[in-house]
Amino acid sequence: MVNAAHVAGYNAGNVAIALLDDLTDRDPTPAAHDMLVLVLAVLTLWHGLDPLARVRYVNPVSAAVADVPVVAGHRDWPVATQCPGNHFYPRLDRLRADVAALRGVSG
Repeated sequence: MVNAAHVAGYNAGNVAIALLDDLTDRDPTPAAHDMLVLVLAVLTLWHGLDPLARVRYVNPVSAAVADVPVVAGHRDWPVATQCPGNHFYPRLDRLRADVAALRGVSG
C-alpha cells in the first residue's frame, strides 16, 4: 500500500484516480469517462459504498476528519486543489449518477 499526495493530510486509507488530461475547459473523452465510471463502480461495490452518498473520512494515521462525497474531487477536501478542473468539476454529479446507474443504486 502506498500513500499518495492527492489531498495532503487526508491520503491514508483513501484512493485517488487520475485522468491524465487538462479538464479545465473540456470533458474527458467518452472512453475515459466510461472507464472512470467502471473503475468507480467496481471500487464502490467492493467497499460497500453508495456512489451518491457522503462519507465521514477519518485518517487512520493522523485522525484528521473530513465529510466528503464518496466520489469526490480534490476541491471537496479541506486542502483543496483545482482538480478535476473548472469544466469537469460540475459534472461530478453526472459521474456519480452514472456510477450508481451501472451499479443499480438509486438515490
